[in-house]
Amino acid sequence: MSEDQAYFIADKIKSGDSAAFRALFRLYYPSLLSFVEGVVKDRTIAEDIVQTVFMKIWLYRSSIDGSKPLRSYLFLLCRREVCSWFRKEVAVQRFVSGYDREEIDRFASTPVSDSAELDELSRIASDVVARMPQKRREVFILSRREGLTINEIAVRLGISPRTVNKHIQLALRAMRSALGQNNQL
Repeated sequence: MSEDQAYFIADKIKSGDSAAFRALFRLYYPSLLSFVEGVVKDRTIAEDIVQTVFMKIWLYRSSIDGSKPLRSYLFLLCRREVCSWFRKEVAVQRFVSGYDREEIDRFASTPVSDSAELDELSRIASDVVARMPQKRREVFILSRREGLTINEIAVRLGISPRTVNKHIQLALRAMRSALGQNNQL
């Protein structure tokens, strides 16, 4: 595909053309999958990562920069998703290594005692998020619900990573405080 064609497809996708998106997917999916699979060494995980990249392309298509090479952008997004996956894997491994196998199995097999407790926790958390200042709420949602990194949030919102980090700290402090007052922690 020539650069002109790539820029044309990027513009079509940006305007919501699903046929152009399908063409992009068919064109780049195999090479992106091969790239990611070579890094994570698991086809299923690689498929999930590449599909996540394409999902984000479609969801955030209005922010596609048509002046940059699309192929490079796709590989960059894949690399970022792989890094994010590795960070999550390391966190899970750290968590799991802190417990013995019996504790994990016992915890996993313990039924939730009362769905009303979960509903109450969810209500409290939603209330805390709703009371946050707009920017803090936006940062918290991007961080916790969408799983974006501090740098990704900073770029998206046009603020510094330190400001993003401070918003997350204050949001978590408010969440801990509210849950602690309700004896939920």
